[in-house]
Parts: sequence; C-alpha cells; structure tokens
Amino acid sequence: MECKKILLVGFGKVGFRYLEGILKTKYHLEIHLLEKDLKRKKIIDNINTYPEKKIIFHQKIKTLPKLFFLTIISTRADVRVLILKKLSKNIKTKNWILEKPLCQNLKDLNYIEKFFINRKGWVNLNRYSNKYFKKLKKDIYKFKINKMKVSGYNWGIGCNGLHYIQYISKLFQKQKLQFKSLRTDRWYETKRKGIWDIYGVLKMSLEGKLDLILENKFHHKIKKTTILTFYKNKKEKIVLDEKSLFYKKNNFKNKISIPAVSKDTTKILIELINKNNCFLPKISEAIEIHKIFVSALLTSWRTTKSKNAIKVPIS
Repeated sequence: MECKKILLVGFGKVGFRYLEGILKTKYHLEIHLLEKDLKRKKIIDNINTYPEKKIIFHQKIKTLPKLFFLTIISTRADVRVLILKKLSKNIKTKNWILEKPLCQNLKDLNYIEKFFINRKGWVNLNRYSNKYFKKLKKDIYKFKINKMKVSGYNWGIGCNGLHYIQYISKLFQKQKLQFKSLRTDRWYETKRKGIWDIYGVLKMSLEGKLDLILENKFHHKIKKTTILTFYKNKKEKIVLDEKSLFYKKNNFKNKISIPAVSKDTTKILIELINKNNCFLPKISEAIEIHKIFVSALLTSWRTTKSKNAIKVPIS
C-alpha cells in the first residue's frame, strides 16, 4: 500500500492522543504535525515510532505538502474556523476530522456547514462507537424510554455535552431535537486559559416525546463523575456509571470498560483507509445539533457574563 500523508493540526493533549492512535496502525504513513509551540516538538523524541511511520514537525502552514489523505484539526474551538480557512487555501485533503465543539458561534457554524457541502468531513463525537453504548442502544429500543438524564459533578456541559446529545439524537434520528430551557448556576473558567464551562441544567427534547436533561454540579472534592439514566417509568430504568464503570438495567448489574481515545483513532483510520468512511457522525449530521447547543449557551453567556458577546468561550 502506498504511503499516505496525514496532517495533525494542534499537538496538545488531544492531538497527542490522536498521534498515539495513528502510530498503532499497521500502515505506511507520513505524519505531519502542525503546531506553533516548538516545545511540543520534544515530545516526538520520546515517542516509540516504527520503520513504516515518519513524523515531520511544522510550525508554519507554508512548509506543509500540498496533498493529504486525512487532516485532523484538534485545536481549540476559538481558532478552528480560522485554521480551516488558511489550510483550505494551501492544501488539499481527501478527508477531514474536526474536534468538538466545532466552534463558538453561529456565524462560524454556517461557514463550516457550507465548507463541507462538497467535502468529506466528520466531527469527533464518538460515544456510540463504544461497545457498551451499542448494547445500550439495543436495550433503549426494547425499553421504550421517555427520558434520558446525564448528571454528575464537574464533567463539563460545554466541553462534553454534545457527546450525549449527538448519541440520543442518532438513536432517534427521525425526531427533531428541540431546546427547552437552560438553568445557569455559574460559569467557570477551566484549566485552559480563556475557556469556560457551565454548572447548571440544560433541558432538550425530541419532538416533545423524549426528554433529554444534562446536569453539571460543582463539588470541590470530586474530580469528575458522569451517570447516564434512561427512564421507562419511575421504577424501571437503565443506569450507566462512567466513573465506577458499571451498567445496570433494573436489578441486573454488569461491569463495563471504556476504550482509550487512541483506540478510537486507530479504528477511525482503519475504516477510512479500507472503507472510505468511518463511524463518526458526518459534519452535515452534527451541524443542526451544534446550532441548538451553541445558541443556548451563547444566550446564557450574554445574560450572565457579557451581553454583547458574539461567541461563547467553550472548547
């Protein structure tokens, strides 16, 4: 098989996980890293590479080759569209993968929507690729649920909420997602400077037939917990605890495992090379959900933090 060129834009923690997954594949690859921070280059020296893999570090777009099989943009959401515009003027790529959330305002979402009308692109919302979510899918259909609740401490609605919204929307894709309400308890700045998230409760529904509730609470002693509860009625429910790693349907309890991000990346690349497709949602499928989500959070940000804001600083 011919050597395929992959471009990874942004080499922070997320970018590093992508690289780990790419290196685990068996293919002959030329991996180009685009990262302005030269200090990140030192990390490459400590990575175990293989004869069929070559890693090339770049600080500037103009030094990149012109053709790529795959481009992954794993930067912060606030600069993603700017980078997309610059890249599209300098390179051509067969496939695109963008991190979630795609961006921070509706104008940029409209740009992304138009950009991918005739291009192949996916967004990294990978919840329904995991084995336990596939099992959950079967049980949800049998169970005929009427409510899904994602609750926990310090898990980040702005950063991670779209995973669950996309998942439930995928399961019931014939039903249109609708915004109901957002109770804002407090906005807080995350460990990433300039990036914020929200404590509160976001309520949505699928055409009024199924309620979706996302609740993020603060606790100074708990790092992060996420519990998914699917209700049929007050007594019958399915519980998925992503911290304690168990799956409970009524009185039946089972242990689960959650694969590392790098494993998903390996699977994505294998599927793209062999099937010219992958399990991630296409950007065209995720745009409407992004618009509802970003619009709700931007309204809250304007109400509580900055009334003239044109974007909400999530990533």
